[in-house]
Amino acid sequence: MLGRLRMTVDEALGQYEIFGNDVFGKERRCHIRSRFWFPREKYSSEKAMLAFMKIIHKSMTRNGRRLPEYQAELELFPYRIDRTRTIVFSFSIAKKEGIEMIYLWRSYNHETDINASDNAYKPLNASAANATPIWQIARATSAAPSLFEPITIHDQNHFDGGIVANNPSTYVLHEVRALHGYSPKVFISIGCGLKRRGNGKIPAENSEAFNDDTMGPSKRKGGNIGKWHGFLGGVKDFMTDTEGVYGVQGWNNACNILQIEHRGRFNVEGELATIALDDWKPTKSGRSTLDKIRQETYDYLSQEAVQEKIAKMARELVNIRRERAETERWESFALDVAYRCPRSSCRGQSSRGYGTRDEFRKHAIFCGGHDDTTDSSFEEYLNSCRKLLTKV
Repeated sequence: MLGRLRMTVDEALGQYEIFGNDVFGKERRCHIRSRFWFPREKYSSEKAMLAFMKIIHKSMTRNGRRLPEYQAELELFPYRIDRTRTIVFSFSIAKKEGIEMIYLWRSYNHETDINASDNAYKPLNASAANATPIWQIARATSAAPSLFEPITIHDQNHFDGGIVANNPSTYVLHEVRALHGYSPKVFISIGCGLKRRGNGKIPAENSEAFNDDTMGPSKRKGGNIGKWHGFLGGVKDFMTDTEGVYGVQGWNNACNILQIEHRGRFNVEGELATIALDDWKPTKSGRSTLDKIRQETYDYLSQEAVQEKIAKMARELVNIRRERAETERWESFALDVAYRCPRSSCRGQSSRGYGTRDEFRKHAIFCGGHDDTTDSSFEEYLNSCRKLLTKV
């Protein structure tokens, strides 16, 4: 929502609440509850699909644009090359070959020949942007075992990427390095609750959440169904523990190697990690669950050490933003601004106009839209031709 759909944080939070009411507040009556029940996903995949399409349609029409609802089903993941680049992860299993792999979905092109010389950082399943509807990718990346059925896309079954990349920060770092040939100046990783062990201690940095001991003897009893419950329990532990060698520790080590000085990990302590992925109480509003999440988050953010870390990261981000804002590309990238020529002879141009100020400046000089292209009034003329785009 924050990336491809370009929502604000507040807009995304509002849409999550609507999704929770539409999906998590309507669990199936008959789903897996004990070792004697045959496994069945807890929530309807169709309801999830419809909820995702509602979110997509909302984002496509939030600036007053009118579109039929079916457009949300057709809206593809690829996006303009001059805008935010978005990646998400799923766990894919090829139906015929049975090959399992982490799968990276991109809204942009990343072919194998881009920065191929940087052999240490090869991109995952390098390809052109995934020309797949957004709602399908949303389903693929949220199909947590026991909660939602996997979705089949291009003859591959896709599950929630948290099965193999519960903290994808290291994969993101490799993707940036492979795409650009250099590392980000600032890297911020945000968790969803610091998981504690049974003794109340925070996991050690070298802990492994999902290992051979996950399915202990007590979980192996009960035949196939008992094993299924044990497997689901192991997956749940792995997907909710993001601090071990495959999560924060691995990311931190990679940042050290690449000398990324400005990095920060924010993960709420306390009871947030005990809230289930699908917790939604009461079912009609989720208000109790949401209030608890907010309170735990506020308590964490009120800590002096956390505030100091946030301020440090914010200073670096502001410095970067100021540098980027001096470039003409910034208008289009961050503000959804385009330029349109007012001359009637140029009305045949694309309705989206010119994506950058420099492109339109060249056009204005060519078409004679302004008499004197050397004085300050020319820049004022360019300003008058700026328009806010209405499409996502």
